[in-house]
Amino acid sequence: MEETCIYAIGVPALFAQSILLYLKALMLRRRFSFALLVTGKFSISHPALTNVCHICSDTNTSALEAVEYVFTHPKWRPWGHRLPMTCPVCGTPNCWTEAGKHFSTYIFTCRHLGCEAHCEFSRPQGFNLCEEESNGGRWLEKKLML
Repeated sequence: MEETCIYAIGVPALFAQSILLYLKALMLRRRFSFALLVTGKFSISHPALTNVCHICSDTNTSALEAVEYVFTHPKWRPWGHRLPMTCPVCGTPNCWTEAGKHFSTYIFTCRHLGCEAHCEFSRPQGFNLCEEESNGGRWLEKKLML
């Protein structure tokens, strides 16, 4: 099966790796999960990972398939969300405790004395966790309808 792939990518390392794989005439679809795993390894030093949308077209049937990928890490990117830089109540920077978890919801509380602010992040609907772990984080994936 031949395929044509289009990517909407915000991470230069992932984009460069995808282009390199394409130029080597590999089927990108089979290598895409590996590219995500490798990109996740840089996530600790580069926490600004963006979402990725992988769109492939089967040249035989012209059918399109799209998958959205979101990077998640329980300490600093819970369910793909970024923690606020400062507490919205008291204004203290970098104030969040380690995440507590209630079912599939991560809960962070402000450490500032007397502040009772908290942030909650629930697992997004329709996303599944990818199997491979990368520096304590994982990619979430969701098939999209086109």
